[in-house]
Amino acid sequence: MRTLRFLLALLFIILAFYETSGLHPLIWILLFGVMALLSILAMFNVFFRPVLMAAAFGFLLYMLFSFQNFTGAVQQQLTIRELWNHPDIRYWMYAALCFVVCTSYLVQALRTKSHLKRLQSNSQMK
Repeated sequence: MRTLRFLLALLFIILAFYETSGLHPLIWILLFGVMALLSILAMFNVFFRPVLMAAAFGFLLYMLFSFQNFTGAVQQQLTIRELWNHPDIRYWMYAALCFVVCTSYLVQALRTKSHLKRLQSNSQMK
């Protein structure tokens, strides 16, 4: 699982560098930076539930509000390369990826003890 989370962190860093020439570079660089940080923290089973909930909810809202633009762009007769270069499609796919990752981290966070409680129980054992 750590390897997958490391690869996700690496993917988010690469996507952040890729989006430096996009339409909204600052927004996506910050979002991918936060996702990379969350992936690195998840490697060590450190989850911040409020941040994960807010991020998942934000990505879901973005996907819902931009779905009409996404479907309109998909219905055009475009090649695969043109589909990826279309910003509506690319940004919707980014949001979907981030939503899936945030949701999986949130499920993992809800299945494990809180990080603070683990630290407190470890210190009481000593």
